[in-house]
Amino acid sequence: MAKTPILHRLGANGSNSYTVPTGKHLVANIYPAEHSEITMLQVNNVQYADLAIPIEDLIMPVRGAVFPAGSVIKSSAAGAAMLTGFLYDN
Repeated sequence: MAKTPILHRLGANGSNSYTVPTGKHLVANIYPAEHSEITMLQVNNVQYADLAIPIEDLIMPVRGAVFPAGSVIKSSAAGAAMLTGFLYDN
């Protein structure tokens, strides 16, 4: 099974989203890029996780998440996020 490394910055407020390509699935870790802002992660326009809570300066990454082909991953708040992981052939 071929795998391709991915490093992608998810911009604040939905800018620079990432779409998992057809015929692939993504195994990803997603971290807040600027933990001074709240970063909410959305997948296919549904809230998936809160990555950072600035009041406590707590960073809560998503680790080992699996996303199928066609999934659109984005930050839906003021903070950006970094997506890292591997694309695998289906």
